[in-house]
Amino acid sequence: MMKYIIIIITVFHTIIFSQTEDKHIWKPLTTQSGEKFWYDPTTFDSVVNEKLNVWILESHRPPLKFEAIDGDVFRSKTLYTINLANAKYGLKKIRYYGLTNQEIYSYDYDKYESDDIFTFPYPIILDSKIHLVLQEFLKKKRYQK
Repeated sequence: MMKYIIIIITVFHTIIFSQTEDKHIWKPLTTQSGEKFWYDPTTFDSVVNEKLNVWILESHRPPLKFEAIDGDVFRSKTLYTINLANAKYGLKKIRYYGLTNQEIYSYDYDKYESDDIFTFPYPIILDSKIHLVLQEFLKKKRYQK
């Protein structure tokens, strides 16, 4: 009996937490070079200590190939963290998906706490995906005032 209760709790836990992360509202953006991607603006209201986290979804045609990943990557979803105070960003999580939209690899960079110098190593470059998402964030903040 106890075995069945543990199985039910495990299945319930998996369903609840897998659905929580996968609920996104995707909005499209296109860089000047014509690269199209999508971002989830639902995190724009959850800025804490000048740090914004935002998911970006990309489609890869032709698919990406990595030596350590079994299968081709047709889609990736990345959680970026942006330091609004110093205009730098870093990665928190990455998810890679195969042809059938099944996750084939994931990595969480935020498993380990570190200083801002390691958390936000990249500068925001003009017309990059992060720059365009940041512009959308600033538009929303100006509109709310």
